[in-house]
This record gives sequence, structure tokens and C-alpha cells, in this order.
Amino acid sequence: MGLGKCGRAIDFLSRYANKTETAVEYMREWPVRIQFTLRGEEPFHVIVEDGQMQVQAGRLPDAEAEFRSASDVFFDVMTGHMDPSEGFTMKKYEIKGSVFDVIRFRHVGDLTEASNKAIFGMLRRMATLVS
Repeated sequence: MGLGKCGRAIDFLSRYANKTETAVEYMREWPVRIQFTLRGEEPFHVIVEDGQMQVQAGRLPDAEAEFRSASDVFFDVMTGHMDPSEGFTMKKYEIKGSVFDVIRFRHVGDLTEASNKAIFGMLRRMATLVS
């Protein structure tokens, strides 16, 4: 079972987050498991432990939070084509469990992107071509 485009994007994020000092410090005291159930992709999850993030294919029965949506909706949120708050308000996606953990996950992404602006800027521009 392989990762789809969103799973690969989160895996890419995790590799940079694990090398970004501010993200590592933020994750150090935050053990969490987040499930992603995206229509159009196989399920995958993120495990944050000891300041490191791992992405794995499959389901976690005991995740603290679960993000559910169509794969294209999640991809639009990740690439900035959809405002996350607006998407949530319009019920384009749903969060089961800890919304706080999903917000913290987003903050890890923001910290990682802020420290790696060139590569993430290029990826956002490229994402426009595949959306």
C-alpha cells in the first residue's frame, strides 16, 4: 500500500520538519497520532514522538485526531488554494477528535515552511499545475 499525493506531500513536510530546529523544538513535548482518511487515497497517519514526525500508510485505531475529506480538498488546504478555516466552516472537511492537535500539526507546517521558504514556495507554485 503506497501513499497518494497528499500522503507524499505530508511525508515531504515531515522530512523537512524533522530538520527544522523550531519545528523539532515544538514537537519535542507533543506526542500525537493523527489519522488522515482522504477519499481518493489510501489512509495514512502521522506519528509525532520525541521531536520527530513519521508518516506511515494504514489506519491507526487509537489516533488522537482524524482528518476526513476528499483528497483534492486536503491538497487545496495544504497548498493554500483553500483557506483552512473557511473550508472547515463550509464543511468541506471534518475533524474527529482533538481539533487542538490538528491546529498544532498545522503550526508545525507553518514553522517548517517559514524556515524553508524557497523550497515550499516552489512546491506551492508547482501544485498549481496539478490541482
